Amino acid sequence: MKDMTKNEIANIIHVLAYLAKINNVVDPAEKKTFKIVCERFGIKIPDLKEILKESVSLRKSLNAIHSKEAKNILVNLMVLMVSVDGNVCDNEEKQ
Repeated sequence: MKDMTKNEIANIIHVLAYLAKINNVVDPAEKKTFKIVCERFGIKIPDLKEILKESVSLRKSLNAIHSKEAKNILVNLMVLMVSVDGNVCDNEEKQ
């Protein structure tokens, strides 16, 4: 995570939050995973609230992630987030 910018981390968090709520139900396993990811990135509650209140499109968040490391982490975390509840919905598959 040494080559990632704070902006890339914020955008990764935004994408993961989008995926967690895409099926209109945030499963407890998704909440737990999201919380762990935020802790690993060192994101505090006030920072998280700031990230989540911004109305940035998914496309903008994805386009703001530039480094190879950040992209690899994002892909791995996306797979984790959509599969952690044991159910991949149609909307998650399309994303």
